[in-house]
Amino acid sequence: MSWTEFIKSRQFLRHLSAAVALTILLVILILSSLKAYTRHGKEFAMPDVLGMTNAELEAWSEESHMDFLVIDSVFNDELEGGTVYTQYPYPGAMIKKGRQVYVTMVAMSREKVSMPDLRDFTLRQAMAMLETYRLSVDSIMYVPDIGRTVIEVRQGREVIEAGELIPKGTAVILVMGSGSGGNRLHMPFLLGKSRAEALRLLEASFLMSGAEFFPEDGDTSDLVVFRQHPPYRTSGGVSMGRPVDLWYVNRRDFVMEEAMRQLGQDTLAADSLAPGGRSNIDSSLLEF
Repeated sequence: MSWTEFIKSRQFLRHLSAAVALTILLVILILSSLKAYTRHGKEFAMPDVLGMTNAELEAWSEESHMDFLVIDSVFNDELEGGTVYTQYPYPGAMIKKGRQVYVTMVAMSREKVSMPDLRDFTLRQAMAMLETYRLSVDSIMYVPDIGRTVIEVRQGREVIEAGELIPKGTAVILVMGSGSGGNRLHMPFLLGKSRAEALRLLEASFLMSGAEFFPEDGDTSDLVVFRQHPPYRTSGGVSMGRPVDLWYVNRRDFVMEEAMRQLGQDTLAADSLAPGGRSNIDSSLLEF
């Protein structure tokens, strides 16, 4: 039988018809399987899960067959910790069951970082390093020093040591040298000042508050400084960062003459321990 006769034979046509029918059947089965596997046409709007807790997410995940994946956490003191901060896909997006949803949670507490050692850094270097550690500069203080580099880092009146763990995002105070040399400071006059005023003066003078002594009657409504140590105009000045002890009385009980007499005694006692033993207090302050 020739090739032409074989192609025209009924046997060949039956086999060809069977092959075509089988191919069509396989294509239909494959398309039907893909449709069922991909859930074609069974989409629904992504709900808003912002603000949900972990427990609520788990319960909703089991119900909707969704897969939630936490990819990050951020701290926000205005939001409740342990709740959803962001989500993807966004609310309202068309998704299918079993879709993986990526969420960012609100951290329970602010993440902490190790304070870098900034001593002897220039201002530009220190600011760049703080930015790397996700810290910021609240303010810059200049103190008498021969260099123009970082002397220490503070938060309020507290010195932050290198390696100390502090919350990420903390704004710190950089204490820089002014380049003027020397670091002996004059003691400010605090007698008669309110507690808030005295503490502000100490901070502005690059000094620290030391021990504080309050009235025995427990009334702290209106206090003023009655005594300070080291005393005002201590001979030779005081070192930067020196703690200053303060004694308070109620304003109604404060008598400037008595405070000045006490100042004279404190100054003479302090100067008697210094080389030469000379008093540096203005004698006119004691004339009443």
